[in-house]
Amino acid sequence: MNDSLRSLLQTVFNLADAEFSDALTAEDVSSWDSLGHMDLVASLEKEYAVSLSMQEIIELQSFADVIAVLRKKGVEIEG
Repeated sequence: MNDSLRSLLQTVFNLADAEFSDALTAEDVSSWDSLGHMDLVASLEKEYAVSLSMQEIIELQSFADVIAVLRKKGVEIEG
């Protein structure tokens, strides 16, 4: 995962370096509630100049899902 995406996720969910893992899911992150989810969507759309469909928004349930949807939108993500 590239540094800008990692930083975005850490900022949105208020995660310290020690708490962060590429394998985290919505169930693992206490701040990933409905408000956190919408903050994530808004941050992704702004940072990467993409527009997520309602289905894509619903399907974002893990950091791996975030990477997959960004790649689908043509964003190059390492890792």
